[in-house]
Amino acid sequence: MLFSRRKGYLKAREVLQVDSIDDKTRNHLWTVVYESVIEKYYHVEASSILSNYPVRGSNLESFISSFWVDILEAPTDTIPFNINDAVKRIRLTFFESGQAGKGVKSTLDPCCKLL
Repeated sequence: MLFSRRKGYLKAREVLQVDSIDDKTRNHLWTVVYESVIEKYYHVEASSILSNYPVRGSNLESFISSFWVDILEAPTDTIPFNINDAVKRIRLTFFESGQAGKGVKSTLDPCCKLL
């Protein structure tokens, strides 16, 4: 914690986010996942050309499979065929979990293992 927050000069946004995370944190986490994994291994600008590029055999297969099983807690046979659909589903579930209270598990431990 910063000295200024400990001494009360700046108000802390949230002390601990145990049961849920706020939108700001959720946006930052998605940005890290997107820029560090998805964008690095899958060129989004080519996504319109490669819209039917399959998950199986791609650079993202391991990440998507791990995310599907460990974070979404879904069986691998429900992974969409192409990368675009898989990334859209991961993103949608990631942001829906903040409003609906379901989707991404409340703990961030499995996410940290994937990164």
